[in-house]
Amino acid sequence: MKMQRITLTFERTMTVVVYAPADLTDDVLVDIANETAKSGLDGWDPPDWEASVGMSTVVEVPASERTLDPPNKYGFQNVVEGSRLGREDTLVVNDARTDIVCTEDATWWIAKEEA
Repeated sequence: MKMQRITLTFERTMTVVVYAPADLTDDVLVDIANETAKSGLDGWDPPDWEASVGMSTVVEVPASERTLDPPNKYGFQNVVEGSRLGREDTLVVNDARTDIVCTEDATWWIAKEEA
C-alpha cells in the first residue's frame, strides 16, 4: 500500500529572562528550569502549540507491516513487531481524516485479507 510519510514538528517556545545569584551554577539552573518545565508552567500562560509540516514522501508499506498482533488478555492489539507503523514516535491520520491518532486507533492502514 502506498502511503505518505510526513514529519510533523510540534513546538512551544517561551523565552524568559531569569536573574539568579552570582554563585548559582549552570547545572543547578538547568535543574531548576527542567523542574519548572515539568510542572506544566501552571499560571504562566504558555503560548499555543505551533505545528510545522515537512515534505511528504510516498512510501510503500508492505502488508507484513500493516497488521496487528493477536489481542492481549485485555483485548488490545498492538501493531505487529518490526513495523515502521508501530514505532513510539509514529502516528497516523484517523479513519475520518480529521485528526492524528495512535496507529492502533485507526483501521484504514490495516492489510485486508484477500479472498
